[in-house]
Amino acid sequence: ACEALARYSTRLRHLDLSDCQRISERGVGAIGRNVTGLAKLNVTGCKKVGRRFLLDLIDELQFCDLARDYVGYQPKKNADWLRREAERRQRELGSIIKIQALFRGAVFRTGLGAYRRRVFFERCVTKLQACERARTWRKRVAAVALADREHRAATWFAAMYRGKIARRIVAQWRNQQAS
Repeated sequence: ACEALARYSTRLRHLDLSDCQRISERGVGAIGRNVTGLAKLNVTGCKKVGRRFLLDLIDELQFCDLARDYVGYQPKKNADWLRREAERRQRELGSIIKIQALFRGAVFRTGLGAYRRRVFFERCVTKLQACERARTWRKRVAAVALADREHRAATWFAAMYRGKIARRIVAQWRNQQAS
């Protein structure tokens, strides 16, 4: 049933499968990977779906984080912006391919000799394509580096906060022991 849901409900945004005992990791994986617009999934009470599996699934998803209030995933804070950026990159790539195809067709239709076509194509189109691919790759690397820095900072802050709370508890315990 989950595979059918994943196949035919690709525009689904929110799904609550809480307390469904027959839902398995395989079904949740099919839904998570195929329903690309799914922003919120609740699997609280599904005994066959493990937390480790959800963490691995969320690593594959671009726009979702682990939910805090329930077992499942929820949209990232900047999910709409991330979604728009991914769509823009897809449009850019499609435009590059379209320009390249139109250029190839124009070169062959103009009746240039085979040698001139090959030289012109090798010099211009290949260079244009390489420059655009390098630019998109640099943007991806910069985005991943930024996300990594933000994750490290958040982890550091969380560890410092946990340490502060632990020190308070130990100090209170020692004060109680001394009294």
